[in-house]
Amino acid sequence: MKLLCFSDAHLAGQAPRALGQFIQSARPDLALAVGDLTTRGPLSYAQELIAVVEEAGVRALAVGGNMDPPEVHSWLSRKGISIHCRRVEVGDFNIVGLGGSLTTPFGTPVEFTEGEIAGMLANAGIDSKTIFAPHNPPLGTCADLTAAGKHVGSKSILDAINKFQPALCVCGHIHEARGTQTLGKTKLVKLPPLLEGKAALVDLPGMAVMELSL
Repeated sequence: MKLLCFSDAHLAGQAPRALGQFIQSARPDLALAVGDLTTRGPLSYAQELIAVVEEAGVRALAVGGNMDPPEVHSWLSRKGISIHCRRVEVGDFNIVGLGGSLTTPFGTPVEFTEGEIAGMLANAGIDSKTIFAPHNPPLGTCADLTAAGKHVGSKSILDAINKFQPALCVCGHIHEARGTQTLGKTKLVKLPPLLEGKAALVDLPGMAVMELSL
């Protein structure tokens, strides 16, 4: 199964075109949007991105990010494609997401405390066959390192990975962070931001990762 993963479009004008080209070239079985489709809205931009996927005949699943306002999160739920604290069976795997982010200094639309994150993940159904898709990265990894050299990820997300050992974790949020890492039996993939015309293709079950770029 080929999984196209993208995050952090942030209203970029090139993002819908990039997404369409990636779908055409990679022919994924499923597209996974991992948050920050917008920058405090508008909803219409998030709808445009999802439409690019679905009009190509590819199934979409998604979580909203911390910069997506509540109406984006609600629309994803009403549409039936939200995986925020929801487990969806896909072939031999299941997918569980976590939208929003850890509390930030910027007062973004959807934020949670470490305690709230821990509570949401405790019974989310994550197991060894899970593709885990939190917008926020786990603490102390390649995925949460800022340009200033500081790790700003979530300890509760890291704890959930260490406890449940999902097969794969894909995340966004920290635009400058890059790379892959192994956490026990979990393959961690930090997604490049779609606003830069980039995404990632993961080939399951082998976990081969390819960065896609315009």
